[in-house]
Parts: sequence; structure tokens; C-alpha cells
Amino acid sequence: MKTKFFLKSIVGCFIMASMFTIVGCSNDAPTGSENGGQENGTPTPDPQISFDDPQGAFVLNEGNMTTENGSLIYITPDGQIMDDVYKQVNGTELGNVCQDMAFCNGKIYIISQNGDENAVGTKFDNDGMLVIVDAKTLKKEKAFTKEQLSDLSWPTHIAVTDAEHAYIRDNKGVWCLNTETGSLNFIEGTEGALKTHFVTDGNTVYTLNHNEESYFPSSNLLKITGESSVESKEMRINGVYKEIQSAGNNQLWGMCDYPISNKVSEYQLDQIDISNPSSIPSISYPLDELPDAGASGHYFAIHNNKMYFIIDTAIYSRELNGETTDVNGETIKPTKLIDLYDLNDNAIQQYNGLYINPANGYLYVNTIRGVGNFYTTNSIWVFDTNGDMQQPLYKFDNYTRFPAGVFFSPQQ
Repeated sequence: MKTKFFLKSIVGCFIMASMFTIVGCSNDAPTGSENGGQENGTPTPDPQISFDDPQGAFVLNEGNMTTENGSLIYITPDGQIMDDVYKQVNGTELGNVCQDMAFCNGKIYIISQNGDENAVGTKFDNDGMLVIVDAKTLKKEKAFTKEQLSDLSWPTHIAVTDAEHAYIRDNKGVWCLNTETGSLNFIEGTEGALKTHFVTDGNTVYTLNHNEESYFPSSNLLKITGESSVESKEMRINGVYKEIQSAGNNQLWGMCDYPISNKVSEYQLDQIDISNPSSIPSISYPLDELPDAGASGHYFAIHNNKMYFIIDTAIYSRELNGETTDVNGETIKPTKLIDLYDLNDNAIQQYNGLYINPANGYLYVNTIRGVGNFYTTNSIWVFDTNGDMQQPLYKFDNYTRFPAGVFFSPQQ
């Protein structure tokens, strides 16, 4: 009999302890997968490899906050996994607790929470808080230490529109970094920006904060351009948005927490007009539960007019066809596709949501056995949303170190 919830209660006891104590790290070599993936260790990057292939995928590792630097995994379009590729290319390491990646004009920007000094003052030997690399080769071009970005407090997300405008979200709000001059300016009006991914559209980025002045709970859509320009628009009244994603054609998708009482909420996916976000959404798809996002702020992924999300370790999908009720007038519910724990007893908890590569429809989920000494038992799951969702296309075991997310080079 499955004992998942019993196991989760045991490993959960290590969560608070692991935040304040040094956690031992396994030195065991990563293993391959019975369902595809790497079987014979980790290949050294071929000097001719192009890391900017949209069919490939990056898995960004936070690393253990007390003992490790962050790291970067690359999965090739044909399903080969390459571990710690940033270090293999550069001979140095990323910052402690890596959080997010952004792609712009042939460069990749990697932001970490702690850089070269963690939250309790431990110094690390690494390349700092923000690292800029060539998107094709991963060779480091520029880096900023924690001291150079000392105004930032635990940065979590980054968006880049050009070399003069890198937008970084931290505990205060949103900052604009000119990566050519090194100047860092706080953007007034972005206070309390949510811990979630930016939406980038040309020279404009969008994010959210909550409207503290509204009688009913609501969110503001923040439109940011240049070094200091921000336009704030109140969104749907009596509904708080957790995340936004681009829906094209001047539209956004928004994950909404809609309180119907002091203790009960309903959740839905809204389609929102960027130019008039306070209007009634053009369509709202009801959900039974709020999808899991972990600390990433990434609640869902959309591909081929379907929404995918994860709750606990179960993956669900929902058609986005404009229909919310069936022929009998009943609310259409999401379809459960697979529970990862049913495939592997070590998949006790997912870590930081699921992701879909728009270039090929491959869905990525990271699971871990637990925190404490359990996080080194983990899996990267890859499913083909265009094929069989009952078994993974690839599965890579014991490579991640608290994965912050999965990222894809943009299609040209």
C-alpha cells in the first residue's frame, strides 16, 4: 500500500531544521533512468554544442542555501542530460540560491538570491548575484557581486529588454539595472511586487502587486518601461491574481484567487485585456483547487490551447476552448492525467511547478523525496503533451539540487 502522506509527514519535519542548519550533501553520482534519459554519467559539453536551441531545456538549481552554490543543467533536444554545464564551460560557479533566468539579444541573465554570501553571512566562492552569459556557448561575459548589487534584498525574478534595462524583483519591489554602467535604480510605484515571473513584451514588462488601498482584495497590473516609468491599473475587484502570463493579442492569462467568504476561496484562470484589466474577464475557467507553485510563483503552463498544472504530485489539464459547462450545464472540471507518485515512490513532492517548452510541447516537472537529507533523491520528469502522458518520455534521477525552474531559449 502506498504510504505517501505518511512519508511526507516524516520528511516535512526536516523543513524548519534545514533552514537553519547545514545539510549534508550526497557525493553519489547521478543515476540514469529506466524510462529513457542519461544512462552512463554526464557528457562533457561538446565545444560545438549550441545551448540556444529552442528544443533544449535548462534546469536551474538553487543549491542548498547553507552549503552549495547554484548550478545549471542542460537537456539536449535528443534527450541527453548535461550536469553543471555553467561550471564545465567557465570553471567557476553560479551564485548561492539561484532563482530565475532571462533571455535577451543572445544573452542569458541568471539571478541568485544570495550571490557570494548567504543569509547567515557564509562566504561562497562563485561568480556573484547576477551572471550574464553568451546564450550559445554559456561563456561568462559579465558578473555582478552581491556587494555591487547591495541595494537588493533577496532578488527572485528578472526580465531583460535590452542591455540598459534589466528588471529585478526583490523584497522591496522592482529595480532597473543598467548592465553596461552598473547603475541600479528602484522604480517607485512597484512596492510589494509579487514573487512571480515577469511578462515581457518588446520594451515593456508587466508584473503584479496587491492593491492595499482597495476595500475589496484586488491586484494591480504594473506596466514598466524605461528606468523609472510605471503605470498601475487596478484589476478585477474582489479577486487577487497570483500570476500572469502572455496570451497574445494584447491579452493576459491570470491565475485568480477569488474569495467568496472569509474562509473559502474559488480559483479560476482569467483571460484579461491588458489595456483594460479592470473590465470583466472575457472568459474565466473555474478550478477546484489552487495549483501548486512552490516558491517560484509559477502556477500553470499553456500549450496548444490547453492549460496544464500540478497539485501535489498529480498533473492536470484543462481545455481552453471558451466552454465552462458541459451539455448538462455542469461545470467542466480539469482532467487528471497522471500522478507521479504512482510511477515512483520517491516522487513525494513536486518542486516549483511545471513548465512546457513551446517549441515541442515537452512538459517538465521536478520532484524530490523531501528536504533535509532527502533532497538529493530526486527526478526530472519529461512528458510529451502531444503523445502518451501515462509514461515519461525521459526521466533523469538525482541530478537536481532544489530546482528553481525550467527555462527554454526563445524561438527565433
